[in-house]
Amino acid sequence: MSIQPMGGFNTQSARVFRKGSRPASPANILCWLTLLGLGLMAPVLAAAAAGDADAKETGRDRAHYSADDPVNFQHMRLQLTFTPEGLMSRSCEGRVEYTLKPRAKEIDTVRLDAVDMRIVALELPGQEKPPTFSYDDKILTIQLPKPLKPDETLRLAVKYRLEEPRKGMHFVLPNASTPHKPLMVYTMSEPIEARYWVPAHDWPNARWTSDIEVTAPIPYSVVANGTLVEKRPSSDGKSTTFHWRSENPTDPHLLGMVLGQLVELRDHWRDKPVLTFTQPGSEAAARFTFRHVPEMLDFYSGLIGRDFPYPGYTHITVVDHHHGGMEHAGFSFVSPLYIMDSDEGDWPLESTESWLIAHMLGHQWFGGLVNYRSVSQAWLNESFGTYLDTLWTSHREMPARLEYEMWQKSRAIAGADSSEAGKPMVNLDLADVEEVYEFDGSKIYNKGAWVLHMLRHQLGNEIFWRGVRSYLHDHEWQSVETTDLRQALEKASGGDLEQFFQQWMYGHGVPRLQVDYAWDAPQQRATITIRQTQKIDAATPAFACPLDLCFRVKGHDTNFTVALRDARHDFNYQFSAEPTLFCVDPHEALLKTLVVNVPQAMLVEQARRGPTAISRLLAVEAIGKEPRTADIRTLDQMLKDESEFWAVRQSAAQRLGRMQNEEALQALLNVERSGITNQRVVTAVIGALATFIVSHEAHETVLKYANRQQPLNVETAAIRALGQMRASPQLIARGQKAVIESARKPSRRAVRYAAFASLRTLEDTNTYNAVLDLAQPARDDELRGQAISLLGRLGRREGVHEQTRTILTAWLYDPDRAAQIAAIGALGELGDPRSLADLERMRSGARGEDVSRAAEDAIGAIKRPEDPKRATAGVIDRLDTLEKQNQELEKKLKALTDHLNATTKGGSLAKKTSAPNGKK
Repeated sequence: MSIQPMGGFNTQSARVFRKGSRPASPANILCWLTLLGLGLMAPVLAAAAAGDADAKETGRDRAHYSADDPVNFQHMRLQLTFTPEGLMSRSCEGRVEYTLKPRAKEIDTVRLDAVDMRIVALELPGQEKPPTFSYDDKILTIQLPKPLKPDETLRLAVKYRLEEPRKGMHFVLPNASTPHKPLMVYTMSEPIEARYWVPAHDWPNARWTSDIEVTAPIPYSVVANGTLVEKRPSSDGKSTTFHWRSENPTDPHLLGMVLGQLVELRDHWRDKPVLTFTQPGSEAAARFTFRHVPEMLDFYSGLIGRDFPYPGYTHITVVDHHHGGMEHAGFSFVSPLYIMDSDEGDWPLESTESWLIAHMLGHQWFGGLVNYRSVSQAWLNESFGTYLDTLWTSHREMPARLEYEMWQKSRAIAGADSSEAGKPMVNLDLADVEEVYEFDGSKIYNKGAWVLHMLRHQLGNEIFWRGVRSYLHDHEWQSVETTDLRQALEKASGGDLEQFFQQWMYGHGVPRLQVDYAWDAPQQRATITIRQTQKIDAATPAFACPLDLCFRVKGHDTNFTVALRDARHDFNYQFSAEPTLFCVDPHEALLKTLVVNVPQAMLVEQARRGPTAISRLLAVEAIGKEPRTADIRTLDQMLKDESEFWAVRQSAAQRLGRMQNEEALQALLNVERSGITNQRVVTAVIGALATFIVSHEAHETVLKYANRQQPLNVETAAIRALGQMRASPQLIARGQKAVIESARKPSRRAVRYAAFASLRTLEDTNTYNAVLDLAQPARDDELRGQAISLLGRLGRREGVHEQTRTILTAWLYDPDRAAQIAAIGALGELGDPRSLADLERMRSGARGEDVSRAAEDAIGAIKRPEDPKRATAGVIDRLDTLEKQNQELEKKLKALTDHLNATTKGGSLAKKTSAPNGKK
């Protein structure tokens, strides 16, 4: 599965990876039962209780496994028919015919996964009598007229109708809110969603060849798996049937098709066609965006040692794709939001090229040529997709980029994968199959790539890729599991990798290293103490792994590799003089967290002249924890060095920003005034200046970059920075004006996203009307969802709260699905309990799983107690209102008290309280 670029930016989904909601606590349940009444919540609670009881009473294994595969599905002939009326009603007619035979023993039934379809008829082509069947809206069970022996072949056909499928097949239609949106239909089959659009054995342990014939009304085209063998016009000239044939066995998760009004662009790699299908008017952007695909094909084929496995490769730009893009066998989808006609277009093309194009191309080998046998083994695909796109990015720029990218991934992994709570990479404990892409910070991508990176380092480049070639060759067009990769690498290397795979695949957590350096001058000896500080016990032993060390003595570098086995090691080294530099893992070859304690002079030497870019970056990260003048001077020198790798200079700017003193601020301002040629470094300086939120100089400097004349990344950074700067009312107003202008067209799309992020941070009611205007329907603007979402934040203020709730509630029923989902999320952020009933209707209604999930998340957000330390402006406003009311009450109470006192002095009260016998 591809990774959607820039996580919160896709308006079709609020997340890169879809996350389930957390269950409410008993206290919250009781609270909301009181507020909402037993009638609304009782069915939900009863269902939850029944699920818990089932798990406890049956003792059933809740792990996820693939289904049995007793039938060899050899070939599929799929026919789909779309009509103009069917497109608008999100429906189509289908017929699928399988050529099949038993695998091992005779069979009398065939089982097909088919969810929420209308089964019209079954056929046994060539036989008179159709088979009987049963169907429970999930599984189609076909009873054969007589048992089928292992040496016999059968043709079996199912005629069916799809009507508003909630998964699998997605209809993108123009509507009143987005009247100019191009009409498209596309499929999404991963991980097990083919069953929503075609009856199939929808599990990754089966493959078949295919003929896919799709009839579409004029003027639409269709692209599907394989090679186009025929375009057949109808007799009435109103439709065309597109016939695509694939001779490559394909598992169901890579089956796919797309329908739309498309223009074909042609290129080639060696003797294979490289095609792009895109919307009319987008040809220039598509050519520019995909111009490196032939070079990628050459790079990957040479690196892997196995040529591209399909007869050609195709990209289709798919409007409103809910993941931003997706690979299929022989072709890939990319949202047109991410294609640009130049490097200074609306979106940073490096993101598109890495996270979408290069990543999905890698899946043509790892996912296409070989594919995991069970979803629990999904790391086998995603690790290679992620690692290959990282290698491509490094190949395009410089080797230092690989070390930097792997370090970035290690930080993400360390924050999510712990010895205490982490899960194994090969994970069967899935409440839902899509959870495999999410758990432990989406570890199958980043930690999976790190596993490959460590194996490549430990085995050596040539041996590693020899093992990978063997893995692909031995299992070509087959299903695989982790053991298959391990055995191929062991065969290539002659080593035993059982412990490696046990700790990295079936264990969890990462080594958390503390390294201490000490020099014994009389003995001329350096002592290195290495501790693994993560939880270590019988169930989670210390990691066994190699670790590289580098010493510099008299200008000469000496490298050692030590073998870690225990929780603590002490290593001693004799030198002729005290080392001037000591660094750990200079090539970023081990996944870990690292704290190194060395003298400050060594740290400065490493920062200025470390053996690798990543070693210098790590030293910069360690410098400046105290805002000392010497450290500021070091960081200043590194920031100015135009020959230094840009990521090191970025880190120096960020460290200066964290120091938060006048000397660091002036260093940043001086560097900015001197002129910086590297755009990435400029963006880092802007970000660092933004941390000096009350500095007039910093605020003025950032403002001058907030205009269209700046490079895309620079303007984006400036607009984002203005959301947090507060130097003076005048500068805030100027910044706010720039941000609002950037939120409107014709600003570049990446800049507009940054503008919405700034407006969210500013949280100023002065921007409310501008955001409300941007959120209106019929703008034909994919950023409308960002504006709707922002209304949920701005609407928490007292003066606009009720209006906002009314507007957002109306947009729950907007004809545009993206607007619906944005309105659901905005109501969750608005936090008004009165919206729960509407959200519950959205959650339980048949509007699609994306809507249901969004509603579930919004309900959870409203019910979740708010952190008092993070009170929003809306809460502060309400507190201010209460305070004002309290002050008014105090005034009234004082006036009443004064009146009573005056009355008492007049004697009337005394007379009332002095009745005979003490009675009133």
